[in-house]
Amino acid sequence: MMCRFCFTRLQKINQIPLKQSLMLVKQLSEFGFNKINFAGGEPLICSWLPNLIHAAKSGGMTTSVITNGSLLKEKWIRKVERSLDWIGVSIDSLVPETNKKLGRFVSDGKVPDREFYLGLGKLVKKYEFLFKVNTVVTSLNCKEKLHDMIYTLRPNKWKIFQVLPILYENDMVIDDLQISIIEFQEFLHNHTDLRCVTKIIPEENKKMIGTYLMIDPSGRFFDNVLGYYRFSDPILDVGLEAALGQIEWNIENYHQRTGRF
Repeated sequence: MMCRFCFTRLQKINQIPLKQSLMLVKQLSEFGFNKINFAGGEPLICSWLPNLIHAAKSGGMTTSVITNGSLLKEKWIRKVERSLDWIGVSIDSLVPETNKKLGRFVSDGKVPDREFYLGLGKLVKKYEFLFKVNTVVTSLNCKEKLHDMIYTLRPNKWKIFQVLPILYENDMVIDDLQISIIEFQEFLHNHTDLRCVTKIIPEENKKMIGTYLMIDPSGRFFDNVLGYYRFSDPILDVGLEAALGQIEWNIENYHQRTGRF
């Protein structure tokens, strides 16, 4: 998809091949990481993602993917059902026209709607994965109410993000999408009653700065503490501990945003 607000475009990044990717996952588990989330962009584009999920689960990690759902089919699920713990689906709007304006549509022009997301939820529940919904709140959907969808899907968690500008990634294309913290809080207030249905985890911009420990497709840690991405040396070249020391990550703020589960 071409989501305008996507803050992890990582243009001109060379993806390390399968063998090195597996080595990296192995190092992460041996170092002591106990949770891994495969995100994007769209992670299901990676043909060997199931191999990485199996490797992570074999190393004792809780495993998760975040997907826009366009490639989430039963055939793929059967490949990972014994190794994948969480499936997260990005749902920003149930209005096709809004999704189109956000860039949330596939190349053939098909735009997600309510029935599309209901089908994804049904598929995830059929295989009894833990289920998460991610919503990015922008100027285009901040007035929308998603009660019907959340009541129907009943996800284990609903993460609600304030649209985040990242220099050199999305900052040139989201001026009209940005919202104030007050507008973000109004969206949360409008959905307060859904706390009896799901665990709501709000993340305004300040909670997303320096609280995610991220690795890019070329196998480098990167951070966003200065409002743009800074990268470590490749982890497989310098070692995990040395690469980790080259970026900033605030573990106290990580705990405050309920990063652990």
